[in-house]
Amino acid sequence: MRLKLVDPDPVTVVVTALGAISSIVTLLSYYENRVEKRQLKEKEKRVLQTHIVEHTSIIESSVSIIHGSIFKLRVFINIAQRQKGLVVNSPTRKVQFTFGAISLFLSEKQFEEFKQNHLVVCKESSKVIESVYSLTKVLYEYGVDFPQALTEKLSQLKELANKVAFEQMEFAQGIDAYEALIELTKDVSRQLKVSLTSKPHRSPPMTPSM
Repeated sequence: MRLKLVDPDPVTVVVTALGAISSIVTLLSYYENRVEKRQLKEKEKRVLQTHIVEHTSIIESSVSIIHGSIFKLRVFINIAQRQKGLVVNSPTRKVQFTFGAISLFLSEKQFEEFKQNHLVVCKESSKVIESVYSLTKVLYEYGVDFPQALTEKLSQLKELANKVAFEQMEFAQGIDAYEALIELTKDVSRQLKVSLTSKPHRSPPMTPSM
């Protein structure tokens, strides 16, 4: 019988995702320090729209993939618990959500699947970070403003990201918190795309009163 392998620490996966999430939060800094909105020529508008659609689409797609990978992480933990392949490396009964708190003992196949899942998070997080940098540069160059609803969502994401990153939690609570955080990030990335690519709303012409 083959010996089971010890996988990478589960916490490393969610911390990798945190890099992508925090990069999206930095868009709030752009908004707070943005240049004055300027009038754009039609050609500039088309170029701007193309860049925004490209970058926000990548962010939205990659965040969705990361969300799926975080869900898979919970599946791995559940499998390890059922197979009694979960080792708690803590003298206390309440396991904290910290590095080295638990070890998962997986089969060779599961080990490979876990590794691939982690690499997906790394790859998609890199895409998000790169796209956020590119998007910020474009927004600054063209002096793009943010709708109030988007800034409120970004502020909400910042608050939750700080809470999840720095608050002490038990392990199960930590996984739940990161799932909630990535769910909110999905919502923000979707709203980012819609807010920045939709055409300005125009009020219908007023009909003269009789």
